[in-house]
Amino acid sequence: MSIPTEWLGPVEEAVRNSVLLAWDGCHKMYVVMDEHSAHWFSHEYRNTAQGDFDTMMNTLHDWWDESCPLRFIQSISNFDYYDDLIPQCAESSPF
Repeated sequence: MSIPTEWLGPVEEAVRNSVLLAWDGCHKMYVVMDEHSAHWFSHEYRNTAQGDFDTMMNTLHDWWDESCPLRFIQSISNFDYYDDLIPQCAESSPF
């Protein structure tokens, strides 16, 4: 499984303009858009990634596959703006 195709457009656009990716190792994935936030995440999160677009997208796909069902991806700018690129539990279906 990988990031669902219907969500890829906004995720790819954010990754192209990002500074860093961060993952809590469970379900919280962040596409970090500014240096200040990137500095904080690089010190507070064990799982971070930087690099070219393909490397970062491959990393995000891997994290998605390893994350729990509560997973989400948000972009973050200056710790005061969060954008839900993939809302929490977006792919869950009611029983």
